[in-house]
Amino acid sequence: MSSFLKYSIALFLLPFLLLGAGWRGDGSGRFPSANPPISWSETKNIIWRANIGKSYSTPVISGDKMFCASEPDILSCIEKSTGKILWSKRTGLGDIPQPDRAKWKPVTLTMGYSIPTPVCDGTNVYVLFGSGIAACYSVGGDVKWVSLFQFPRANEYGRIPSPVLAGGKLFIFVDHLFALDPADGRTLFEVKEAKELYGTPAVVHFGAKDYLATSDGLLIEASSGKVLLSGIGNVTNNSPVADGDCVYFIDSVSNKVQLVPGKDGPEVKELWNSSLQGDEFFASPLIDSGFVYTVSNNAIFSVLDGQTGAPILSKKLDIVPYLYQSLSLAGKAIFLGNNLGRTAVIEPGKEGKVLSLNNLSLGSESTPVFENNGDRAYFRGGDFLYCIGEK
Repeated sequence: MSSFLKYSIALFLLPFLLLGAGWRGDGSGRFPSANPPISWSETKNIIWRANIGKSYSTPVISGDKMFCASEPDILSCIEKSTGKILWSKRTGLGDIPQPDRAKWKPVTLTMGYSIPTPVCDGTNVYVLFGSGIAACYSVGGDVKWVSLFQFPRANEYGRIPSPVLAGGKLFIFVDHLFALDPADGRTLFEVKEAKELYGTPAVVHFGAKDYLATSDGLLIEASSGKVLLSGIGNVTNNSPVADGDCVYFIDSVSNKVQLVPGKDGPEVKELWNSSLQGDEFFASPLIDSGFVYTVSNNAIFSVLDGQTGAPILSKKLDIVPYLYQSLSLAGKAIFLGNNLGRTAVIEPGKEGKVLSLNNLSLGSESTPVFENNGDRAYFRGGDFLYCIGEK
């Protein structure tokens, strides 16, 4: 391969590498080169189990390490191959620099303080807690900075959106959207129109820039914080999902929009809208190979045609609420689960064939992650992180 070709490939991949690893991996929930087992139990295909504490937060894989947030303010680094806890740090009141420490006021949150999933760029890991404390640690566990964002609770159930990296900035929601300098935690700008809701923004690459699509349908330029468009879609409890230049808002009323060139920046074209069966949709959807997969809280699994939005399948699964976990694709299987430790593994496609139903004795609201180019899956259950693989 010529040096010029290598350089060209590196330039093409750079925006994607800057995303880092965070919630649902790259935000899509897709792990196409993973090959985990499709059946497991407490006594079958468990490679290791590590006691890391409870949380809704998703584990994050970065190289040979994993990072997990736990209640109330803990960030842990785990050796991926063995489950050994390499380091565990608490970030509390005593870590806030003055004069901000004197301004700190406790915030009461119903569902915990560690719901946002950390994001890692391979060198540093960034974490946000419900207390309003944001922090950066090196992958080796050295604290780089700690910042406080003092705002009262914005939502009934707590502080839920995860931090994302886009356009060379770290974006967090505390009351509204902040853009931070990843190097030192300084606030670069605020987007007060972008209110803290329940969904994590989708990062959309379009042209040579990154954009954020929020759960209430704002399109924000990552480089400047300028709100370019509003009302492009809406989801109540889950997150929009980007796929190429398209963004999917999947809820009881769903739509798909495409970014297209406009006179003063991107505009959007609505490609379809559709209605879904089921009650609330806490799980964020999965977009893959021309299909949209989603599941409602009362376990109605739906498949839509990704091109037209036409319903293809709607079927009731043998799994009880609550279905907070977002859908994941690992290799040739879809994984979705409830908060009681039960996970359905489903064959992708129009039929929705259930390949297996699996149970762990302890459940979690956390979405699992999978090892690309590997054969392991990582699930939270109670206080534990499980590594699942053929054994």
